[in-house]
Amino acid sequence: VVHGNHDPVEEGWSAVRSWPEGFTVFPTTRVSSVAVEKGGERLATVYGQSYAQRETKENLPLGFRRGGESGLHIGLLHCNVGGAPGHANYSPCSVADLCAADMDYWALGHVHRHAIVREADPTIVYPGNLQGRSPQPGERGAKGAVVVDVRGGRVSGLTHVALDRVRFVDET
Repeated sequence: VVHGNHDPVEEGWSAVRSWPEGFTVFPTTRVSSVAVEKGGERLATVYGQSYAQRETKENLPLGFRRGGESGLHIGLLHCNVGGAPGHANYSPCSVADLCAADMDYWALGHVHRHAIVREADPTIVYPGNLQGRSPQPGERGAKGAVVVDVRGGRVSGLTHVALDRVRFVDET
């Protein structure tokens, strides 16, 4: 988990009192990484950095760098790529900044709608919220998660799966 502008570590709160064993909450002071292993084999390395404060204006992707480990390399970050309109410019960055980190996949937060920013090399995705929060335009429609298929250590497919229990729509 990375904390973003809605739940910054130093001034935010958490609805979760304690995380399960083996769960990682990424720190605020630097990018860190955690290995994902199965049967002693490294499947992936996940990198992340949380917000300490709500209005994080630093270009955080500049601190991400791929390590030499085998497997998929995943960047986890709350940011505004390319100054997406309608969103505060927290951790502003460009697609080029994300590409420079040499990740295979970026899972991004901040934009509440599902969006594929870049298809491949690297794949950059805003999965969106799990649940719409209001009838505002950015909260309408299906909400859920993205299932990422991986073959041979590379992203081979993306599927958005609706998980919302309540859906806001605009009907006439």
